[in-house]
Amino acid sequence: MNTLRKVTYLLISFAALAAALAMMIGTAHAQSDPFGALYAPPPGDPGTPAPSTRTGVTSVNTAVGRSYAGAQEGGYASLAQIGMLPDRAAPFALRLKAWNPRFAAGRPRVIVPSYALALVRTGKVSAFSAGQGTEMVGRRTSIATALVGVSDDLARDLAEEAWQDLVSRLKVAGFDVVTPAELAKSAEFGRLTPVGVQAKGVNGWSVYGPVSAPLRTGHPYADAVLGASRASIVYNDVSAELDAVVLSPMLAIDYQELEGSGRKTYSGSAQAEAEVRFNVLGGSGANFLYGKRKGLGGGMPGSFTLTNAHGSSEAFGIMYEVDDRSDSVALHNAFAQAGMGSLYRQSKVYAVEVDARRYRALVRAAFQGLNAALVAELKAARGRV
Repeated sequence: MNTLRKVTYLLISFAALAAALAMMIGTAHAQSDPFGALYAPPPGDPGTPAPSTRTGVTSVNTAVGRSYAGAQEGGYASLAQIGMLPDRAAPFALRLKAWNPRFAAGRPRVIVPSYALALVRTGKVSAFSAGQGTEMVGRRTSIATALVGVSDDLARDLAEEAWQDLVSRLKVAGFDVVTPAELAKSAEFGRLTPVGVQAKGVNGWSVYGPVSAPLRTGHPYADAVLGASRASIVYNDVSAELDAVVLSPMLAIDYQELEGSGRKTYSGSAQAEAEVRFNVLGGSGANFLYGKRKGLGGGMPGSFTLTNAHGSSEAFGIMYEVDDRSDSVALHNAFAQAGMGSLYRQSKVYAVEVDARRYRALVRAAFQGLNAALVAELKAARGRV
């Protein structure tokens, strides 16, 4: 009897699997704004086509339990609506924490060898519950996201703008900034291998640098520890050679906030949440180095950094489901009833599509705020406030 029962459940399982595969052929797509055609091109930009009419949401919450699994979306919006918002934003007010600020005054001049702009392009959050009381049934939920609408060309342009903005602010504040041409003549600086204007960084981030001052080995978001150590040694000698403090700015930008209930052994449910939100990540700021004299190794380091992430509620994009990789409920139930396991996995995949004009405006607001804070910290370190 037991054998017959198991065979029956296996047949049910195969039937459910076939049905699940058939359902996976189609994936969810964002809808179109019915009023999108009524929107005009962005103000003052007659040559620009009208914004996209794609619609979506700004947040999604997923939850799984012993007898339920679902996703709740919220904050409906369209890219056409977002595209009509201003292409400017006020600079962010960022407060930096100084470490060893006295070393920032060790040399009269300042070198800004590059500007590392790191963009987060993917994200994932997951949660797990093993069950509660007599209902020890495993459940897992996850949300994966991917950034859409930010080209490499746009990111490289923003890195160039950020570097130019910082150099300009330093000069206006009265700092003697070493020019790229003068830096290029330095034999010591030539020991650092050029990376270019785009590289893969820590955490899988995409890192961009300015054309006028490309990234080099050991940039702040480099994923090679030895490269950073070598850069420290080289910059010590460069600092002594050019009588300047080396300032290495870094800015990391995220497009989302992810939160989950974590992994819990004695819990009957698990939740995950993803929200479209512009964030300047903690750790952004600048490292600096003062070299006392050549041949002393890594020099005297310091930093001005953002302790926590700084978020903005400004609208700039939407999210929409592109795939549902959740287990088939029918198949899960068939296997569970046959005594072959009962872990149910809910998995949602969302694209986060942004309006490029709005994204550019917020990144500009981020680096303008960061650069202003860096100049203020340098002036304070040198007693020039």
